[in-house]
Amino acid sequence: MIYLDWAATAKPKKDILRESLEESLTLYGNPSSVHDTGVSSKEVLNRERDNISKILNCDNSQIYFTSGGSESNNLILLSFLKKHGTGEVITTSIEHPSVGEPIETLNQFGWKIKRINPDTNGIIQCNKVLKSINDKTKIISIIYVHNETGVIQPLKDIVESVRKKENEIGKKVHIHIDGVQAVGKITIDLKDLDIDSFSISGHKFGGPKGIGILYLKKPKNVLYRGGGQEGGIRPGTEDLFGIISISRCLKEATENLDSRVCEINRLMDQLILGVREIGVKTIPKNRGLSDDNFIPNILSLTYPPLPGEVINRVLNSKGFMISTGSACSSNKKSTTKGILSMGISEKEGFSSFRVSIGRDTTEKDIENFIKALEETLNELAP
Repeated sequence: MIYLDWAATAKPKKDILRESLEESLTLYGNPSSVHDTGVSSKEVLNRERDNISKILNCDNSQIYFTSGGSESNNLILLSFLKKHGTGEVITTSIEHPSVGEPIETLNQFGWKIKRINPDTNGIIQCNKVLKSINDKTKIISIIYVHNETGVIQPLKDIVESVRKKENEIGKKVHIHIDGVQAVGKITIDLKDLDIDSFSISGHKFGGPKGIGILYLKKPKNVLYRGGGQEGGIRPGTEDLFGIISISRCLKEATENLDSRVCEINRLMDQLILGVREIGVKTIPKNRGLSDDNFIPNILSLTYPPLPGEVINRVLNSKGFMISTGSACSSNKKSTTKGILSMGISEKEGFSSFRVSIGRDTTEKDIENFIKALEETLNELAP
């Protein structure tokens, strides 16, 4: 089997997870306990929080551990239901469901939602964000790297422009970024980005499932109750195995990033050239080779009128694991909604499927995939 669904989840980094498990098994004390085993656990918890804050360039007090990117997104967005009255949210039409659905909940409680469509390349234009801001705007939530197309939003430009706009309207706007697909693919410097919150999921870069990180510049009054752990942001006894694992996997994922991206770029160029040669379209259609507007790990494809789900199933039977969009949604309509807002046709959206590559992908894998895809298309549409 050849794994080409790295955007759904990365293969676990087994050596790191084994080492993390061994250490965590000796740390059976509750980090909130004052006896020696509890203190030892607390020290390791603080150590890993420090390590993560150095990698991401922020203060250790701004790092909170959660169960993943989805919980991190929900924690922040739904916190605005408390002591904020109502207001306006600016977001995009290409958000992950873990952002889109909490925002719908805000809408049910009287918040006004403004959704910005991307251009045909999937990029959110800065001027559209600025035109949407007024003195009622309280939240801006944007996905950094899109989970279906891999497009990178011009976040630095958007944030700088929003901060200037704040001076005009005389109010602070909370900028939240879904960074789940960005970590380990592009450099993340949280102080330089000047955002208010940022979500991370450990299993996207080789960590275990069920552990995530929420960066929060300033503490917020969230909905959770029941304990003082994680500064009261996310109560509950901390998962030391997950925390040790995500810290070490994050370190490895961000080391030698430039050379790693260069190698993945080479494989992605091979993939793009290969699929176009057999008549398969990329989404967007004019995505370039080694295109700086995209991470080189994710490619969205379409071959109308064949359904993407059928192509997916046949390729799976041939030993190739891909997907038809976000693994967090089983509804094909919801997974294609984002790419449809880029201006592609419904037929192209219905036919779309995603190929995503990672650290173990080889030239031979790409070569074999293209061959299997061509065979599949000939079988389904002779």
